[in-house]
Amino acid sequence: HEQPGPVFTEQQREEWGDFVIWDENKNQPVAMNRDQIGKYFPGNPQLEGQFEVPLVSGETVKCRTVFDVTREMLDGSYTH
Repeated sequence: HEQPGPVFTEQQREEWGDFVIWDENKNQPVAMNRDQIGKYFPGNPQLEGQFEVPLVSGETVKCRTVFDVTREMLDGSYTH
């Protein structure tokens, strides 16, 4: 039988929590949850970059994607 998609337990779902992507099409942050996978995944996540995100308080913070930070670490730690 073919597995219909990713399978994980409710405990794993709770441990992983939810997250935010930077949607390249909307040019803004978009809240996501772990149930939005596969065909239920909306948006066009941008993998690299730094973005200024407005907070409810009116302040802005600079944010980077996890992919961008990981790539910087790997590029700085390993040679080709």
